[in-house]
Amino acid sequence: MDKKILKQDNLNQQMERIKTEDYSVDDYNELVNEVHSLETIEEGEDLPFRVSRFCQEYVIWYNEEKAAQKAGYSLWNAGAAGSRLLSNPKVRREIERLQKQISVKLQITQERVLTEYAKLAYSNVKDLYNEDNSLKNLSEMDRDTAAVISGLSIGVKTVKDKYGNEKLESYIKELKTVDKKSAHWMPWQNIWGCSNKIMIEKFLLI
Repeated sequence: MDKKILKQDNLNQQMERIKTEDYSVDDYNELVNEVHSLETIEEGEDLPFRVSRFCQEYVIWYNEEKAAQKAGYSLWNAGAAGSRLLSNPKVRREIERLQKQISVKLQITQERVLTEYAKLAYSNVKDLYNEDNSLKNLSEMDRDTAAVISGLSIGVKTVKDKYGNEKLESYIKELKTVDKKSAHWMPWQNIWGCSNKIMIEKFLLI
């Protein structure tokens, strides 16, 4: 099939999907123009301002509706507009480019992410406690041990120093740790590219 005909068919399909949404006349016309403009953009050319802004907001929020709102789309139609934009290959490529840019800048590599998940998955709750079964203070924990804490409650108590003088001292009353089960299967989801949690759990017997 001729590439021009195929390209026009894809454009017509997008137009038909847009017509099924509850857009105002102005919103509809704006989105139609933007979809048309995306089809004419050559590789390496800049995306329309609002579409480019949508991509930038998406890699912050990872929510198409919120990203569309932040980019200036109507509050009433942001969800539909975001969904339509994400279905466009050029928009997806721009989002992937931004994701890689962020990963390089923050030095977020697959190895580093998996290493951090492994620390959580194979952490030992005993490392959080003293020999008398009291919770350690944060200052007594190393970074890897403290990393498993997802929330905590701080209390204050009166203690005496070596000279017998009273002073206030903070302590951890209670804490919550991360979900080790999720930490177990997330690395495998990353490695296999598999989102089926049940299948991974059956394979790993966790």
